[in-house]
Formats: sequence, structure tokens, C-alpha cells
Amino acid sequence: MKFVKLGSVLLIMSCITLLTACKKDDKPSPGQTNPPGETPDDTTPKVNLLTKVQYFKPLSDTAANPEKAPLYLDSLIYNEKKELVKIIEGSFSNPSRIDTFIYNDAGKLSTVLLGINNPEPTFSFNLQYINNRLDSIIIIEHVSMMGTGRNQLKVTYDTNDKVASVTSSFGSLHPSLLFIHTVKYTRESSGSVKSIALQLEYKEGGTNITRRTITPSTDVSPANASLNAMPEGYRLLMAQREDMTLCPMIGGQALFNFLSPDDKMFGNGTIRADYITNIESSEDFTYTSPAVFNTDNTIRTFQYIESGSRGVNEVYGIRFHYNKQ
Repeated sequence: MKFVKLGSVLLIMSCITLLTACKKDDKPSPGQTNPPGETPDDTTPKVNLLTKVQYFKPLSDTAANPEKAPLYLDSLIYNEKKELVKIIEGSFSNPSRIDTFIYNDAGKLSTVLLGINNPEPTFSFNLQYINNRLDSIIIIEHVSMMGTGRNQLKVTYDTNDKVASVTSSFGSLHPSLLFIHTVKYTRESSGSVKSIALQLEYKEGGTNITRRTITPSTDVSPANASLNAMPEGYRLLMAQREDMTLCPMIGGQALFNFLSPDDKMFGNGTIRADYITNIESSEDFTYTSPAVFNTDNTIRTFQYIESGSRGVNEVYGIRFHYNKQ
């Protein structure tokens, strides 16, 4: 996801063009899904498995050809049921970080261990279900500047079984640092999302409140179908990278998509930001989620803003690779 102040839209759109552009000789030719040099897809595929994902900074020198020097790479590994069970993260600073995904007897994603290094993972997620739908996620951050942190995310639903609210509380070994995050959905009579209100209240030498109101575009991006077809575990990983401990004050498209794929939240829209401290102020932003597709309509490149796991908010480009089986 990408968002900017309204006055900077033209400048940022030019940057988006640089991100999504591919070399002329690297574009898929008619009937060809993969770029030249990659293994051709099976002509009679049964399952289109996501096998590799490259991340790069779109404004860097590698943006034009991310194949040469991605910032980091995810290699996805599946079991015989075609369930995602492991991701090997490769990067310049940490070439062998492993993420593990575990499922319950009903086939639901139940435990996720992110960034496994001795002696324990960086993050662990315990997903709990009631009546076969997600009820809560317990998140433990084992390595943090604030000490070991515990975040509980609670989901509620309306009478139409649509997500109505999400409450998240994050604490640490430092009792003066407490974050309480609430998300409330406003829906049209059809059930589609009209707006999402977010509020973050945190204590750090006093109480501070920040609010966001997200209004998605009514135009549904074709990226949603392809992104929602990806493994649930990978969509959770994208949400964690985007929102750190799943407190989406940036915009949280990846988290909203994970919680309720039917809402088709990947796309464009606006964000109203209100800062309530000693001085109240407001800002308006637009956000866009540009994407490029293969000839079979699977998503090829995508752009969003990431925070938390890399320490700062940065715009990233993603390139997806598939293996049809």
C-alpha cells in the first residue's frame, strides 16, 4: 500500500510508474506467463502455487530489475496437502530466517512462528476460532526494544457475519508503555465497507490519541482476487510486516484483507488523520496499490507500505513467482 499527502500525488504517481515498469524484453509475450529465463508454466495447471516472493525498494537502483538484487526473498514450501508449512526468508543481513505454519485438525491455520532463530522466534501467533471463524490472535513479540511484548487481537462480527470491530492491546515489560488500538467498521446496507475508523491510545509520559478514518474506493482492484488466493499464512505474514504487532495505524490493508478477504480492501482510497495531544491537527492522504498482472491474471508486481519488522515506514515493491501443478 502507498499513501501520500494530497499535494504530492503527481510526484508519487511518477514514482509508481518507475516501480511497476518492467524492461521491454522482460514483459510476458502473448500466451507466456513467466518472464524470459524462467521455467514455462504447465499448459494444464491444476493449482497455481505461490513459490517465491521478492521484495525491493521501488525508488532504489534495483527497481528497474529486481531480479538482480532484491532486498530480501521469501521461498515458500508446501506439504502434500498444498498447505504452506514453511517460508525461508533470505536477506543481506539475515540469510536464513525461517517462518513455520501449523494447522489444526480442521485445516485452519492455528500457529505461526515468524523469524525462527536460536533460541526462539521473533514473533509467535496463536490463532483461536469459535464456530469456525477467527475469534482472536495472541501475538508474542520475543525480541523488542520494549522487552518481550504480548498483543491480543479480538475480532467481533455483525449479524451478517461480517467483521464489525477489532480490538488490540499491546503491553511490554515497561508498564509505562501500553497501546490500546480499536478498529470499527461502518458498512453499507449491501455489507460493503463504507469506512473504517481506527484509534490508537498509548501511554508514554501521558496519554496520547491518534485517529484515522479510512475510506476505500468503490472501485474494486483486480489485485484482490489474486492476493486472496494466496495462502492464508502468507497473507498474515504480509499483515505482520505492514503493521508490526497488527496495530494498523498506517492503513492496514494487508491486515484487513487477512481478517476479511471478502471486503476486497486492496486498492485505492483516502485516509483522514487526526492527532489529538496538546494540539489537535488533521491531515488528509490518498493511498494507492498499483499492480501489474501476468497473462493469466495472477498478480505479478505489487506495491505497499511496510513498517515495524524493518523498523521504519518504507514503500516496497513485491514481485510474485508461481509454479503451476
